[in-house]
Amino acid sequence: MAGVASGSKALTRAIQTGVLYHYMLATFGTALAVLAVTLWLRSTGIPAMPFPQVELWDWLVFLLVLLGAGLTLITNSRIAAIAGLGVVGIGIAMIFIFYSAPDVAITQLLVETLVVVLFAAAALKLPHLTPEPLRKRWVDAVVAIGLGVVTTVILLKVTAGPIDRELTTFFETASWPEAFGQNIVNVILVDFRALDTFGEIAVVLIAAISIFALLKAKPEEDKQ
Repeated sequence: MAGVASGSKALTRAIQTGVLYHYMLATFGTALAVLAVTLWLRSTGIPAMPFPQVELWDWLVFLLVLLGAGLTLITNSRIAAIAGLGVVGIGIAMIFIFYSAPDVAITQLLVETLVVVLFAAAALKLPHLTPEPLRKRWVDAVVAIGLGVVTTVILLKVTAGPIDRELTTFFETASWPEAFGQNIVNVILVDFRALDTFGEIAVVLIAAISIFALLKAKPEEDKQ
């Protein structure tokens, strides 16, 4: 029993470092390992990627997202980094608009704008961001690129086969007669999965209250 207790303490010291970066790296690294191994064991080859005719606006959106991601990677300023992520989010919102999802695009734009404002307010109370060592950035790059490639392959495999339209047909036929709404996305959010949406709103409100409390808190030296 003493060995179990000492072993658990050693494991806790190794895993629970109290550093958010380590937790995120472990989470995304584990996701990458699990997905990559599953794909390797059950892979039947990577399906061909269709390349439709690319319009000018496609390249403009791609360039916008690329510039935003590049700014996030090279900057040492938290505000500039969150602004770069906001640019990426705006590019994604433009994709939603071009592919006939304006309601999702509006939500995306509102969230990106709100995140930039809130983070800018919080960043004023954070310590100066020091440049990360090159070795750590290479580890981050490997995990990020690997997870992106694995996710892309999974999406190609999912979309390569026939799509089951059972749920799509149900919501198309039940949206108006049962929920009295013509916007299927909104009907799903506020009617068919209303309790789930209520839970998400509660989580966002709790997070907002916590952020407000942290922003209002004063360091110990200021209190003295």
